[in-house]
Amino acid sequence: MPNSILQGVDQVKLNFETNEPAVTILMSTYNGEDFLVEQLDSILNQSYKNWELLIRDDGSTDNTMSLIGVYSQKDIRIKYIHDDFGNQGSAKSFALLLKHVKNEYFMFSDQDDVWLPEKVAITIQAFTPSKDPQLVFTDLQVVDRNLKVLSNSFMAMSRFDTSVGVTFPKLILQNIVVGCTSAGNKALIDKSGLLTCDPNDALVMHDWWLALTACVFGRLTYVDSQTILYRQHGRNHLGVKRLNLKYYVSLLLNSKPWLKARDYLDRVTSQASSFYALNKTHLSSIQKMQIEMLIEARTKSPFLTLIKCFAHKVSMHKFDRNFALLISVWGGSSRETWKKIDR
Repeated sequence: MPNSILQGVDQVKLNFETNEPAVTILMSTYNGEDFLVEQLDSILNQSYKNWELLIRDDGSTDNTMSLIGVYSQKDIRIKYIHDDFGNQGSAKSFALLLKHVKNEYFMFSDQDDVWLPEKVAITIQAFTPSKDPQLVFTDLQVVDRNLKVLSNSFMAMSRFDTSVGVTFPKLILQNIVVGCTSAGNKALIDKSGLLTCDPNDALVMHDWWLALTACVFGRLTYVDSQTILYRQHGRNHLGVKRLNLKYYVSLLLNSKPWLKARDYLDRVTSQASSFYALNKTHLSSIQKMQIEMLIEARTKSPFLTLIKCFAHKVSMHKFDRNFALLISVWGGSSRETWKKIDR
């Protein structure tokens, strides 16, 4: 192993005294050797010191495991979590890691970003002294593979309205919580049901499910501060695109948007249905109406259902997103109708 990757990484014995609450950082890796060292170093360089990092590998075939071994030997706060579940995909891999959280607070970390030095401190300061489920998330700087800044604000680049994005009717159709910036408390994990039930394929993303849980049962907080360099390198699990009217027009003209719209609605309504089944008795009458309306897109006309949803504030961010989704669904419905007529 090259010695260069170990520079500045000294054995930590956790013999310091601190009043900082203990934080568990969860990282799922998969063939991440290209950027993993920079991310691990950025976590080691946090101003906030009372943390542990639990890493689960999701079936890497490159040098990722060796790098994890080196860092776990050099810093006792870094621990490898072994299980026999194999490759699970990002959402389920992080859900498995949640089972190992013992501290009051936890945070998610991707393998390919860079945390700014105050990331943990800024996030933990946003929690309130409450036993209710809480989730805190922040903004990000979008950078290229060499950390050159592409946008100073992910939220601005994505045109997300963070004031309404944390409300239930918006959140059930579109998630604005970026998992790699988010943190939660132990009460959030316990209330989420992820430790006792299995949403299976209904889980679109772990951070989205936890955000819905915090929204319904406690507090979902956005901190308007960039705490992460969000690296875009072509192999991101999700990543970011400049989604504007020009993009959607191009999609409508040159692609098959009805296929993407159908897939998106299938996944979103499946997750909503699973969340509803688990938490129905705890939802307000308005929340029940809103989520039931969205779920109807699985069995009734998606086009008409979406119009009804939009009228009751269940919508995505910005008019062009809603318009593109509606037109795409209408196009898909029209194609299916013509196929039936042809038969």
